[in-house]
Amino acid sequence: MLLHLHIRNVAIIEESAMDFGEGFHVFTGETGAGKSILIDALLLALGERSNADLLRTGAKEAEISALFSISHLPHIKQHFETAGIAVEEGELLLRRLIMANGRSRAYINDRPVTAKFLRESGQQLVEISGQHEHQHLMHPRYHLDLVDSYGNLWPERQLLLDQYNQVQRIRKQLHKLGGDAYKRQKRREYLKYQIAELEDVDLDVNEDDLQQQRRYLQQLEKMVEGSNNAEQILYSGGNSMLEQLGRLQQRLQGWEELSEEIAEALRGMMEAEASLDDAARTLRNFTSSTKTEPYALKNLEEQLTQLRDLKRKHGASSVMGLVECLDEYQRELLDLDQREVRMQELETSFDREIETLCGMAEGLSVKRKSAAIRLAEEIEEELASLDMKKAKFVVDWDQLMREDQEEQDDFAEEDWSSNESMLFAEEDELWPEATENEEEARKIPGPAGYDLAQFLLSSNPGEEPKPLHRIASGGELSRIMLALKQVVKEKEPVPTSVFDEIDAGIGGATAVTIGHKIRGIASQRQVLCITHLAQIASLADQHYLIKKQEEDGRTHSRIHQLDHQQREREIARMLDGKATDQSLAHARELLIQTQKNIKQTASKPNKKTKKQTKKKSSSTRKRNSRPKRSHSGKRSTPKAQAC
Repeated sequence: MLLHLHIRNVAIIEESAMDFGEGFHVFTGETGAGKSILIDALLLALGERSNADLLRTGAKEAEISALFSISHLPHIKQHFETAGIAVEEGELLLRRLIMANGRSRAYINDRPVTAKFLRESGQQLVEISGQHEHQHLMHPRYHLDLVDSYGNLWPERQLLLDQYNQVQRIRKQLHKLGGDAYKRQKRREYLKYQIAELEDVDLDVNEDDLQQQRRYLQQLEKMVEGSNNAEQILYSGGNSMLEQLGRLQQRLQGWEELSEEIAEALRGMMEAEASLDDAARTLRNFTSSTKTEPYALKNLEEQLTQLRDLKRKHGASSVMGLVECLDEYQRELLDLDQREVRMQELETSFDREIETLCGMAEGLSVKRKSAAIRLAEEIEEELASLDMKKAKFVVDWDQLMREDQEEQDDFAEEDWSSNESMLFAEEDELWPEATENEEEARKIPGPAGYDLAQFLLSSNPGEEPKPLHRIASGGELSRIMLALKQVVKEKEPVPTSVFDEIDAGIGGATAVTIGHKIRGIASQRQVLCITHLAQIASLADQHYLIKKQEEDGRTHSRIHQLDHQQREREIARMLDGKATDQSLAHARELLIQTQKNIKQTASKPNKKTKKQTKKKSSSTRKRNSRPKRSHSGKRSTPKAQAC
C-alpha cells in the first residue's frame, strides 16, 4: 500500500507531503483547489507520460516520490528482485523528476529505470478509477478485459496471445521466403527465361579479341587485294622490282674488284633481292591461303550486338558481368527450389498452428460466455443496492471480425487497461493478408481471440438493453463502474485503489450507498478517494483537505490532514457551501450516524453474502440451462466459429 507521497513543484503545489495507512482516505476541497493535480502527480510517480506544462512556473524541475509497502505482496517483490532492484524491509520508493524541457528521469529505490518499467511496476501497485474511465466503459475492448478479469481468464488469454504471435512469426517467414505461390511461380519462370537467354550466348569469349577480329574482317578484302598488287610489283608483274634489281646487278658486275664501294652496293642488292623475294613469297602465300567468307563479318557483328544488348538489359559493364548475372540467376533459382520445400514445411506448420489457435480461441470464448453470465448477475445485484433495482445488465457477444480489429487499432495508443500489453501482438500486422480468400482470413482469431464483448443496460422495466454510450447517464456510469469494481475487487491483486470523483452525477441515499461500497472495498485494500459528497467523505478513516490560497502574489495549493473538528467544518461546507451553525450541527450528526453505521456493519455476521452466494449458484444453473437472449429479446444460438 501507499505509505507516503511527496510532491514538489507540480502546477500550483509548491511542496506537499502526506502519510497514509490502511483503510479509506478521502480528499475534498473546492473546485480548482488542486485535487486533479494530486492525481496527476501520483500518475507521474507511477510512470505516466510527463508533460512540462505540469511544472510549476519558474521551477527548474518537479519531483514526485511515492513510498509503498509490499512486504505482504511476494509476487510484486519478486517482480522487482528479478529486475535487479533490491527491496529492503519490504519498502519500495518510486521517484520521478520532470525537467523544464519536458524530459524526465525515473528511479525505483534510487536505481534509474525507464519510464516504461516504472509504468509497468506502477500498474501492479495502484489502480486509478475516475471519470476518464467512464469513456472506457463505452468501448467494447475494455468490456472484454473486465470479463476476462472476472473469469480469471488472463492466463489463458496470454497463452492465446503467445500462440497468435507464433502464427504471425510463421506467417512472416512464409512472406519472407517468397510470398504466395503465384508470385513464386512467376519469379521462377522469369529466372528460367533469363538463364536460358544467357546460356544461349557464348560467354566464354574475350570481347577485345572479338573487336580485333571485327576490324580484321572489315579490312580483309582490301588486304587481299593490296597483297596481290604488292606481290606483282615485287615479283610476278612485268618490270617487277626484282627484275629491275637483277638488271642493275648485271651492269655493276665486274667492277666490284676495282671498287670496294661497288662491291658493297652489290652485296646490299643481293640481300635486298633475297628480302624482296621472301616478301613476295609471303604475300603470295597470304593471298592464296586467305578465303573471305561472306557471312563471317555479319555473324560477328550480330554476336557483338547481342552482347551489347544483354549488357544493357542486365546492367553489366562487360561479358564477365553477364557471367556473374547468370551465376546469380542460377543461384536464386536453386534457392527458390530449396525454399519451395521449406515453404511446404512451413505451410503445413502454419495450418497446424492456426488450428491450435482457433481451438484455443473457441475454448476461451466458451469460458468467457460462462463467466459473463455470472458477471451480469452479480452486476445486477450490485446495481440494485445502488438504487438501480430494476436495471438489466447484459453482456452481448459478437465474433471479432477484421473491421472490429481495425477499430481496436485506433485505440491501441490509449492506456485503458493494466493488462494492455497482453492485448496486442508484438508484430505490426494483426491479420493475415487476404490475397486469395478474404473470407478465410476473417476467420482467424485476433490476439485476444474471436470475441467482441459489449455491455448493454436497461435502466427501467420494459426497455430493451442498449449499449451504454447510447443510454447511460453520468450517474449511472459511476454506479456501473463502482459495481464492476466491487464485483472484480477480489480478482485484482492491486493493493491500492484510487477513486477520482467516481461519484459524479449522484447524491442523496445513492451517495450513501456508494460510500459504503467504497468503504467495503477499503476493507480489503487501501483506498484513496476524491469526492464532492459529504455522505462519502463522512465514511473515511482519514480526511484530507486540498485548499488553494494566494501568498506573495503566487497561488499555492496545500494539502492538510484534518482532525475531528476540522473535519466537521469541511463536511459542513460540503453540505451547505459554508460552515454555519446549522450545517455544523448537520455535519456532526452525519459523522456520528456514519460511525454508528460502520460499527453496526462491522459487528453483523455476513449472512447476506452466504445467501447471495447460494442464490447466485442456483440462478447460474438455471440461466446456463436456457438459451441466451440477445438485446433484441430473441432467442439466439452461439455463432459458428470456423477455422
